[in-house]
Amino acid sequence: PGCQSLDLPPKSRAVFSVFGGSNTQGANAVSLNARGGTNYGRANPSFARLLADRLRDTHLAKWNADGGSGPLLAGTCASLFIPPDTRLGTIEYLPNLGYIHEDQAEVGSIKAMLHMLHARGAFAFVVNIVSGRKRFENEARGSRQASQCIRLNFSENVVGCTGRDRLFAFRDKLALAANATGAHVVTIDADEVPHLFGADSFHLNAEGHRTVFNSIWRIYRSLPCMARHDRAARTQISEEAGVSCALGDELAPLVGEAAGFERTDLQPGRVEKVGWAARQPNASLKFCIRLPRKEKKAHEAELKNRIFLNSKDAMKIPLTAGFPYRISVGLQASHPRNHPLFGVAQVDCTGSCNCMCADAPRSKPGCRFDTLSNTSAVTITTYLNLKVSEADPAVPALAAQAGCPADACVLQVRNAADNLSAASDGHGERSKVVVRALIVGLSDFRTLHMMGLRNAAMNNARRE
Repeated sequence: PGCQSLDLPPKSRAVFSVFGGSNTQGANAVSLNARGGTNYGRANPSFARLLADRLRDTHLAKWNADGGSGPLLAGTCASLFIPPDTRLGTIEYLPNLGYIHEDQAEVGSIKAMLHMLHARGAFAFVVNIVSGRKRFENEARGSRQASQCIRLNFSENVVGCTGRDRLFAFRDKLALAANATGAHVVTIDADEVPHLFGADSFHLNAEGHRTVFNSIWRIYRSLPCMARHDRAARTQISEEAGVSCALGDELAPLVGEAAGFERTDLQPGRVEKVGWAARQPNASLKFCIRLPRKEKKAHEAELKNRIFLNSKDAMKIPLTAGFPYRISVGLQASHPRNHPLFGVAQVDCTGSCNCMCADAPRSKPGCRFDTLSNTSAVTITTYLNLKVSEADPAVPALAAQAGCPADACVLQVRNAADNLSAASDGHGERSKVVVRALIVGLSDFRTLHMMGLRNAAMNNARRE
């Protein structure tokens, strides 16, 4: 604990980054109903909460825990979710893994988080909570799908099922990933210590959380100080994950040609906030994007043997028909009091891909979005979602002209001044456009969450 003030900016506190699901939140399974469902009581102080309370004088807890959540978003954008001042992190996802049968994507995401924690110079703990047999037996009493899972013996090709054997496999993979990055592992199995779990044999009880906390604290307080703290670390995620994320300076390797756009620190003198900004008319920024083609083929081949037990999984696991990829462009949006005024972004694709707005008619290419917010009083990063298809590979010259590899998908962002609704403010007709992020992936569950981010963030922005 005494190490945590090392290599921190003045007056800053170390960050404790918390990742996980309902166990990390302290869900309290007090009893079961007649159909095997769980009755919940007031939340327990979770192992993560106990740790945050113990460290409250030196650490600021950054919570990224959500019941039933998986690791894909946090792992894909690890540099965002694990900020430079992170000095401690806990990762607890095991009970939620395995249902979608995309093991490489889920394990790869956790590996990316562990790599980032290591690069930040943070102590990392993987908490593996293994559900007991009673969990699956209880679920089968009230769920047709759960009973089918048992009847099918949790077969590897059945989406929506995960049993103890699969949890053991994930446990071992996560332990290997932790060992490779110097992280520590705490494992607790409901069948071995049932008195530490609630009625559902899934969630820890108060004593179970205290036991996990004690294990973490005993290791943590004996560790030597970390020697390395990389504030500029970039996310490293395996291509097998089928999705990638670039934020701030991570965009630089993707830039093929920039005319009128330049790297900009958007809040100089404070915590660095990097984007590529244009402030004059007729600016253009081209990104060289590698589409996950190999992962697409592997995904489609595996789908042929998959069995779906419900319509929800059958909708979110396959790729979007005709548009197997999705690109989300993070654009900064602001309010009319922020000068120079923000303008209109025109986004198009050339090279080996075509793209259009996610909710646009099939026949309308490209996407146009006004980043001047109508009512919001803050400056935010919002996401413009594009559905993406393959283009004729016979025209690779278009990619080369943008400074990109011949097989690249070239995404172009231009500032299109809005002559109809904006007067000149002395800096051009609303020419300011700022690109902050790119997320590229297959158009399935890997990028589906971006649709929700777009809808939530763009409520006050003007769409054309």
